[in-house]
Amino acid sequence: MNYIIDNHILSFQIDAQIYNEETVLKTLYWLSGSYQIDLRKPSELCFTVQIKPTHNEITDWNNVMTKINKDLIDNQLRYIIKIETCNIRDLIVAKAFLHYDLLNEPENPVSDPVGFDPKAI
Repeated sequence: MNYIIDNHILSFQIDAQIYNEETVLKTLYWLSGSYQIDLRKPSELCFTVQIKPTHNEITDWNNVMTKINKDLIDNQLRYIIKIETCNIRDLIVAKAFLHYDLLNEPENPVSDPVGFDPKAI
């Protein structure tokens, strides 16, 4: 990924055909504590990003870009895994609550020292 540094502002583009919006937002969120971030999507093909340090200190932009590239790949893979395992997650949740029945009242009386009566709901 090519980047430009002008007046202590890092500017670069992210390919929107490779990385989705969720991935880009998660990646840039973790930088927001130390940097001001301007994210735009001028077209369906790319995101444009400008990053400026919040404090007047020397920034190693090569390290920042290395971290961004690594985090973009990491977050995109997490997104892909989330999509691919969605059905399995839904099946596990459904199985966990399979024997739960809302119509059955508890077999033991519910007591509350403050006087809460669950049947009054």
